[in-house]
Amino acid sequence: MPSLVGSEMCIRDRSYKRLAPFSNANYFERVFQITASDKQLKLLQNRIHPLLIEKSILVESHAIQPGAKLSSDFLSGYQYYLNYSGQKIFRDISDIESHEIVASKNSSINSLEITKSTNSDNEIIVAVIDTGVHRAHPELKDTIYQNKAECDEDGNVIPKPKKDNDKNGLIGDCQGWDFTAPKQFAHIVSDKIGHGTHISGIISAKNNENGIIGIAPNVKILPIQVFHQDDKSPFTFISTVTKAILYAVEMKAKIINLSLGWPYTLTPNTFKRALNFALSKGVVVVSSAGNDGNTQFIAPCALRGVVCVGASGIDGKLTTFSNKGLHVDLIAPGEEILSTFPLKATPSSFSVNGHDVLSGTSQATPMISGAMALLMDKKPGISADELYARLALSSLDISPIKGYESGIIKLDKAISTKEQAYIRPIVKDFQEILLFDGKTFKFNLHFKNYWKSANNIEITVQSKNSNIKIHNNSARFTSFKEGEIKDLSFDGEVISSNIHNELIFSISIMADGMNSFLREHKVELLNILSSKMIVENSKPLEVEPKDVLFYQGPELLTKLRTIQNFVKNSINKSYWYPISGGIQFISLNSSTESFVATSIKPENFSKILSIEERDFNYDGEDDYLLRYASKEKPEFIGYHYSVSYTHLRAHETRH
Repeated sequence: MPSLVGSEMCIRDRSYKRLAPFSNANYFERVFQITASDKQLKLLQNRIHPLLIEKSILVESHAIQPGAKLSSDFLSGYQYYLNYSGQKIFRDISDIESHEIVASKNSSINSLEITKSTNSDNEIIVAVIDTGVHRAHPELKDTIYQNKAECDEDGNVIPKPKKDNDKNGLIGDCQGWDFTAPKQFAHIVSDKIGHGTHISGIISAKNNENGIIGIAPNVKILPIQVFHQDDKSPFTFISTVTKAILYAVEMKAKIINLSLGWPYTLTPNTFKRALNFALSKGVVVVSSAGNDGNTQFIAPCALRGVVCVGASGIDGKLTTFSNKGLHVDLIAPGEEILSTFPLKATPSSFSVNGHDVLSGTSQATPMISGAMALLMDKKPGISADELYARLALSSLDISPIKGYESGIIKLDKAISTKEQAYIRPIVKDFQEILLFDGKTFKFNLHFKNYWKSANNIEITVQSKNSNIKIHNNSARFTSFKEGEIKDLSFDGEVISSNIHNELIFSISIMADGMNSFLREHKVELLNILSSKMIVENSKPLEVEPKDVLFYQGPELLTKLRTIQNFVKNSINKSYWYPISGGIQFISLNSSTESFVATSIKPENFSKILSIEERDFNYDGEDDYLLRYASKEKPEFIGYHYSVSYTHLRAHETRH
């Protein structure tokens, strides 16, 4: 179902409805949701000329032996992530073999004593946008937010509400809203899957001797259901998540927990608008980094302004499944996490009903949401920037995780740390650099000071590639104010014809009174070829050259995206660029500055997600695996396998 931006005056058909009628954001007063075929959309475009049409994209969710009891809750001894007490887990090595791992002293977030001492009446709402929540769970029922205008006298959901008492367009939204259900049932949030209930328990399970204790038990959970209750594979659409974010803002949530994600390139403008609206209202948005074990950019985690969370294990190290990279902001426990689970659901890894043990960056994310809620409770009026700075500073010098400057957040230290400067680069949305004529490039980097003003700052950016040089790579400032963002420009060149598909560079930041910062970041180099390139019928592609690009002037420059090949090193490099209905492959010979090209047009192709180049069948020639969004079935991801450019049949699989 596409989102339509246009004029309300032109809407006549019942199939049109406002995407978020409950939101007071000006932009979303002109955004409508419709159900239409491609043919109908074309007619619609010709008739009312909408500013923008975006299709809904499918989204997926990301998913012990006890030590001493940590509280009066009888299962608290299993919660190593709150405080270390000698817990153990058995990590699978194979189908029949496992290895015992004892919890590291650095594996917890040290929150228990702070959690126990929290008795504030300050109401902090955390919106959990997920599979729903089992609202009647004994450890959660007193933490569910009540929109009293829509509840009965006892604060319960009215079974068949008749009036929209708070005039937000959602009748009966007493305890959250289900954006997947028909209107007559949408006010009754449930959770047949358990993911959202598990997330909610980590944040705010009550200290009531019924099982576990949450990080911030006085927090109120606003359950917003966006995943369809499909036991085989829960799914939702980005447009549904967009509505949920706008609803969370409308209900005055201070934190939004998004333990979900999708390929970064699929993020529509409408979602970005909703995200920016939430951030402009001071809402903190926390999201999971993904469970692919690589540096891939996942949305919404890699979008600017979102707090991106990676997962550590019981051994205090980054888990093998957690995504990583400079766009990941904080790290929290995400392995073998015990939390609440729907009473009627069957736990997969725990024997006590109403609880289960799950792993993933999904579980690490509510650790940060809960920690931030607890900080808000302890320090009323704290800003989003200071929240982030305190948590990030709390993890410095405590068992740094390889590839990161820090380790796991420590909530006790976050509360007690003194005000200080915290300057960091903003690399979200920064994934590629344009390479002109295969030699020169320019790029900008943004830096932000999240807390106390700093003096005598020096920032240095250094290439880690031996054949790539960055010029004028350092900058000095006498001052850097709190909340200030500085924009620095850099330029460089490729000084040899060796492989240069990507640029790896280090970023160093030093300032008076601030711990030094040194991290690396990797971006893709996108070649822009000039008109001097000629066609060569060379061997690598073994096809007749066709559809070769020639450029008439600088206005017609075309981006070529690199196809990564981690196996071979060669002066012949492969690139691609989008064409109507598919992509064009380019094989470039750096030494002769020549190339040949061929095109591939998979069935039901909508948008390319990734391309991998490798000799899959060991015949001595490179093969290509394409992963793309399906045009006719948005809930499917398509795969196209080509053997040395001999097209084979494309297959589709549910993502």
